Amino acid sequence: MLRQILAMERTMRAMVAAILAMGLLAGPAWGAGAPAKADAKKEDGNERFVKMEPISAPLPSGPKGDRRQMFIVLNLEVKDAAARAKVDLGMPRLRDAFLREFFGRPIGTANGWELADMDLVKQRLQAQSDRILGAGIVADVLIVQAMRIGG
Repeated sequence: MLRQILAMERTMRAMVAAILAMGLLAGPAWGAGAPAKADAKKEDGNERFVKMEPISAPLPSGPKGDRRQMFIVLNLEVKDAAARAKVDLGMPRLRDAFLREFFGRPIGTANGWELADMDLVKQRLQAQSDRILGAGIVADVLIVQAMRIGG
């Protein structure tokens, strides 16, 4: 029992540290919602990429039954300003679909529990993008950062 409590405490500390680290990396935009169109131009100089807020996703339990999460930062590549406008408008629905996708069916692994199958993650998110916004609006889902917490 004490080992389980200590393991849970370590996991919680790691999660808090990861959240704080991601907040520092994201800067003042953390939790502020989608940036305004003019701000996005200034920030990365490229209208073809729409930045998303970080998303957390459950991973299958580790070999000791420990619960694990993955924090993922995504960019969505769009072909033009019209597609970008559709993505901006549909972002709440898209984020909802991504979260439902991950929590309905956790991220699979390539070799047991150690490595997340990131190619499959991209395919699943692209399928959700096509379903919500229409095929061709999101040209590609780019995984900019991924961090596993726990286990």
